Amino acid sequence: MTHTITPRPVAWILTRNENATYNLAPFSYFQSIGSQPPTVMVSIGFKHDGTKKDTQINIERERDYVIHIPSTSLAPQVNLSAKPLAYNESETELCNLETTTVDGWPLPRITQAPVAFHCQLSEVNVIAGMNVIFGELKEVWISDEVLMPAPMSDDFPDLPDPVKLDPLARLGYMSYARLSHPFELERPS
Repeated sequence: MTHTITPRPVAWILTRNENATYNLAPFSYFQSIGSQPPTVMVSIGFKHDGTKKDTQINIERERDYVIHIPSTSLAPQVNLSAKPLAYNESETELCNLETTTVDGWPLPRITQAPVAFHCQLSEVNVIAGMNVIFGELKEVWISDEVLMPAPMSDDFPDLPDPVKLDPLARLGYMSYARLSHPFELERPS
């Protein structure tokens, strides 16, 4: 299944550990599910010993978390951040990543990531043996470097250019992908 439902976006989730360091982990069972309010879901499995993963522990305790959309240039750091560490050890330190505060956010964002969503936990459900975490997007940060004028109208805000964003996508097993040739189709009326 995971080799055919592709490409999958990668949610690179930053949470706060109990000792105030930052946990950072990638998850590819991730998707937006609604817009009023803007809501995302991420499906998180269990550790090999059957316990909850650190990301889920932190989200349930703190309620706030930051989802990043990493570009393909960050693939080595995304992969390294999947390394199992002891609780309270920081993947941001392991990966030599910088964080930047965002006004009004309780957590920082990864400086190098082009997109960051401040999320707040809505609910957790166990479905098909996975912990499905639903979160409301409270605020979005997008790097000016990946924005383009909206094609719809001058009154519309700038939008992310998918080529400049160059989002990292997950395939199966150890395979990742990048966008190669995006195209547009006009919707029939």
